[in-house]
Order: sequence, then structure tokens, then C-alpha cells
Amino acid sequence: MSPDIRDDYKWDCRLDASLIFRGKLKFEGALYLDSSFEGEIFSKSGILFIGRNSKVITDVITCDTLIIEGILKGSVNASNKVYLNSGCKIYGDIKTKKIFINDNIVFDGKCEMIKSNESIDLFAFTVSQIKDTFQ
Repeated sequence: MSPDIRDDYKWDCRLDASLIFRGKLKFEGALYLDSSFEGEIFSKSGILFIGRNSKVITDVITCDTLIIEGILKGSVNASNKVYLNSGCKIYGDIKTKKIFINDNIVFDGKCEMIKSNESIDLFAFTVSQIKDTFQ
């Protein structure tokens, strides 16, 4: 990743700081959200960037990748990865495969790491080790 992660993605849509809205936000591709939003956010495979000017209030954000520099009140279910960039504030739980945490953040919640099924090699374990796992 580059020093400014915003340069690593091509943003399909950008919602700037002058916008304040609420409702249901469903998207594909890469969304740059730098505004105030209250409601539901869902993307099966999208990348969401919450910019420095953002204040987002939601029950849960569902996406592939979340990059956050602003304020988020709500939980995150990111199927791939989460970046907590310097200055961000998140009040809620995070569930993801990978998390990257910079200095000077506020995180008030729990983090649950998703295990990737592809990385499990059943043949690397003995039969007794596998049996012990299920007891």
C-alpha cells in the first residue's frame, strides 16, 4: 500500500463533505464516503472509504474492505480487511480476516478475526488431533 491508501484504488463514486443523508446505501465497486450518513450500508464485494470529514451512524457495515479515517458508530463485517487510519474513531465491533491499525486512533469495541477456510490443510494434522478438535 502507498503512504496515502486513497491512491491505491479507483473510486467509482465519491460523496463529499457537503452531503448529509440517511437511508439505505447499497453499492458495488469502490465508494469514497466523505460525508455524514445515518442508516444501513451494504456491499457484497465493495470497498468503502470513510473519509476524515465523515460521521457515519449505522448498526452494521457489510463490505469486502473498509478504510476509515472519520468517525463510525456501528459495527463492521468486512469479509476481507479493515484499515483503521490515523485520526479515526470507531465505536463498535469489527469482524474481518485482516486488520491494519495505525497510531492515534480510538477503537471502542471487540475485534473478531475470520479464519480463511482456504488456509486450513486437514492433511497437516494427525487423526487424533482432528478428533480432539471436535470433542
